[in-house]
Amino acid sequence: MVIIALCAANQTCLGLLWRLSAEQAKDYDKVKEALMKRYDLTEDGYRRKFRTCKSAEGESPDMFIVHIVTYFDRWIELSKTDKSYKKLKDLIVREQFMDACPEDLAASLREKDLPTLARVAK
Repeated sequence: MVIIALCAANQTCLGLLWRLSAEQAKDYDKVKEALMKRYDLTEDGYRRKFRTCKSAEGESPDMFIVHIVTYFDRWIELSKTDKSYKKLKDLIVREQFMDACPEDLAASLREKDLPTLARVAK
């Protein structure tokens, strides 16, 4: 009920709730997942924000750095990547590879949800 109350003033949010089945609308995790996808608060969304963020007009350098770090931290958290150097390196190089390769290949690899760079290379 809290989510419905929060969405009451937002037509996009309400529309999303109405598109869910009655069963899904009662499931907090399903509603949360749908809202996170709709507002791009996903692993891929935070990765994109991290890679493309620009300083807002008048934004101080320290606040801009806070935004960059927040995007990075959420990306890593949602990717469920261990925060060791090796795992972070693997994630960043894998994502850079995906960004640099042809879109159809990247889409195919993302669908397979390959967890490591070594698996992507095969």
